[in-house]
Amino acid sequence: MDFKIINERQIILQLAMQEAYKKRDECQRDFDNLDKKLSIMTADGCSLPDKDKVVESMLYLKECRDGWQETIDHIRQWQDELKS
Repeated sequence: MDFKIINERQIILQLAMQEAYKKRDECQRDFDNLDKKLSIMTADGCSLPDKDKVVESMLYLKECRDGWQETIDHIRQWQDELKS
C-alpha cells in the first residue's frame, strides 16, 4: 500500500482514538457522579423509584462506556494492521 495512504489512515485512526477516549472518559465521569449521587440518596433515605432511575442511568452509562472501550480496542487492532 502507498505510504501516503497508510499515513493518512494512521492520522484518521489517531483522531478517532482521541475522540473515543474522550467519549469513554465522559461516560465514566458521568457514571461516577451518579454513583456518588446514589450513595447520597441512599444515606438520605430517598424513595426506591428515585434510586431506580439513577441505577437505570448508571446501567446505560456502563453500556456506553463499554461500547467506547470496544471501539478503542478495534481502533488499536486497525492501527496494528496498518503497521504490518
